[in-house]
Amino acid sequence: MGNTMMNQTLFEDFLIQLEYLALSTEDKIAVLEEINADYKYISDLLEVLKKSKLAFAEGYCSLTKEKEEEFKDTITRRIIYKELLSKVLKECRNLYYLKKSDLYQREETKSQRQSSEQVLEQFIEKLEEFINKVNYPKNRDEIKRLKAYVEDIIALANNFEEYGSVKNIDFFEDVIEEIDLSDNEKKEIISLALINNLEMYKSKPKEVEIEEYETETEKAATLENNSKEKIEELLDEMLSETIVEEETKKSKKK
Repeated sequence: MGNTMMNQTLFEDFLIQLEYLALSTEDKIAVLEEINADYKYISDLLEVLKKSKLAFAEGYCSLTKEKEEEFKDTITRRIIYKELLSKVLKECRNLYYLKKSDLYQREETKSQRQSSEQVLEQFIEKLEEFINKVNYPKNRDEIKRLKAYVEDIIALANNFEEYGSVKNIDFFEDVIEEIDLSDNEKKEIISLALINNLEMYKSKPKEVEIEEYETETEKAATLENNSKEKIEELLDEMLSETIVEEETKKSKKK
């Protein structure tokens, strides 16, 4: 770490907060990925059902035990309760055995067949309700954004742990707002990171893995000036918030 003056406990707390942000974001990704996976699965079911209820019934009755459990888990998780699903599956088996027994087209089984198909028609409506609630493209884009966010968090944590500095100051500022630390603790972390940035750019510019500033002295100087301004802005913000809080407390006491 570039600067060892920071309280070690605070340094470790900050890294733990970054880990928490990454893990909580990965949980959000997992939820969205599961929703989109179920969307695709149920869309495929709908396509079959709308083409042929009998084909759907035959397909279900031909599933392996593993695939049948996957089907039941997905449907009960997203669409209907087990009791209602049992009714749907009963009618699937009814259609399947009518076909298998060469009774499917018989006039005497017509009402039985229509009753089963009516249940499957209601099942289609339930599937469509779920499909209409899911915005697959939006979820996909959000998954992509969140994955990039996790990568940025990991990069920030790795660089901060090794150097006590940051590469992306704007991202660092956003993250600081999300972590669960006091204003004074945040101010201390900001001070350390941005001051260490300046020290590294001055003393070892070629060892810092930032392409746009690696070899161009002019751009490095610009970064230094921007970093100084950013330090002042961020610290001023923190100090202003602290002053406002103190004045509010004083006025309340009066």
